Amino acid sequence: MEDMISIKFEHTDEEGCYFSSESKFKVYEEYCGTLDELGKSFNVFLKQIGYAFDKDYILMKSIDIEEYEVLSDFLEEYRRQKSKRGGE
Repeated sequence: MEDMISIKFEHTDEEGCYFSSESKFKVYEEYCGTLDELGKSFNVFLKQIGYAFDKDYILMKSIDIEEYEVLSDFLEEYRRQKSKRGGE
């Protein structure tokens, strides 16, 4: 039997509406693939409960606060430059 991961997200909003999402997928030998799948599943769930993400992925890497700030600043600048070029 293959190694599988099952992940389930649940949320009840302030009006009592219940949302859930469950995913099952194969565990990859290289865990970065598994982390990508977890990120995609989490992103889908967050969209379902109303967070307005316009991208398909959430970065699933272990980073410290300094790295987070560097990556966030770089990504903001990258997106600004991309927007100036017309979204190439």
